[in-house]
Amino acid sequence: MLIISVNCVGACHQMRQGTAVGPEPSIAFSVVQSICDALRKHRALTREGLSRFHILPADEYDLDARVSLSGYLAFLDWLSDELERPFLGLELSEHGGPDMLGAVGYLFLSSTNLEVALKRLVRYGVAIQDWPSPSPRQLRVEADYVQLTYSVLNERNVDARQDAEFTLGLDWRLIQVFCGGHASLVQVDFEHDRPANSGSVYRRFFGVPVLFDRPVNALHMPRALLATQPRNVDPHLFPILDAHVRNTVSRRTRIAGFSDQVRDCLTPDLIRRGARADLVAGLLGVSVSTLQRRLRAEGTTFKRLVDESMMSLATAWMRQDHVSISAIAGRLGYAETACLTRAFRRWYGVTPRAFRENLAETGKKSGGRSNLQHHSN
Repeated sequence: MLIISVNCVGACHQMRQGTAVGPEPSIAFSVVQSICDALRKHRALTREGLSRFHILPADEYDLDARVSLSGYLAFLDWLSDELERPFLGLELSEHGGPDMLGAVGYLFLSSTNLEVALKRLVRYGVAIQDWPSPSPRQLRVEADYVQLTYSVLNERNVDARQDAEFTLGLDWRLIQVFCGGHASLVQVDFEHDRPANSGSVYRRFFGVPVLFDRPVNALHMPRALLATQPRNVDPHLFPILDAHVRNTVSRRTRIAGFSDQVRDCLTPDLIRRGARADLVAGLLGVSVSTLQRRLRAEGTTFKRLVDESMMSLATAWMRQDHVSISAIAGRLGYAETACLTRAFRRWYGVTPRAFRENLAETGKKSGGRSNLQHHSN
């Protein structure tokens, strides 16, 4: 049996006592946004969920924005309950398209044959989600059959059923589109137990037996399907998309300076929960003293990096009028708005309210460019 997988390890992923550790796994916000777009009739509810699970990035228009994977899993499960749609993941995947995976989805459909398409999906999974080794998807090629597997990294024990069904359902949908509707499955496996009152829902969706409580989520296909070629493919598009996605993955996996690794660990969620040196040191697999020493060697300190990250997040959130100043204070882990006010006076010499008013005024005059200057410490 040939197993094709890719070791995609981010800059903060290290090894400690034989166990992979790293910052909390994340997912591209574009995936979350595509789900919200599919549920646009429930815009108020999805907006509430994004706020509730802290998965609204500072800049919603940032194509590279990432959000907490555990928050996304909880968000999807919560939506299913709120909408009373127990098979929401499958429903979303049934009408999904390549846009739900961004450039990776279009690269999939531009591949020369299905085998190349599946290998690219495995290889470039890190462009969609951050994972320690191995890649969440694997392609297992046996004598007569192929398995495309998907494992959910779920360190916080959040119910991942909706994501597993959405992901396998979307993968199957893309395979069908690639093959012009002529693809066939042999069997589908899910890690979770069979949901109550599911009846023949899964059999109708996949068209084959679906087994539950299995070791891994998997689509089983005839090996002969790998040779399938798509129709009307632009031969010039694949290398362009491949280069774009490869560069995206390179940026996410590049090992930079130690201070850059620390910055990568200072996610909005970590800052909200309190960006302590011992937490970041643990994520990087070093002691607090080593963390401090290595940062000093690069001419900075942990406190300064945290301050810079908080300032960057606060500034971006201030540009979003729908996010209140008290909410920004909470997102930054402040117990009261007065703490945020003191921070803004230190950063910009003005209060948060004055800062936002300045943004609005200068935006009218110069297209959004603020005249406020950062105060050096």
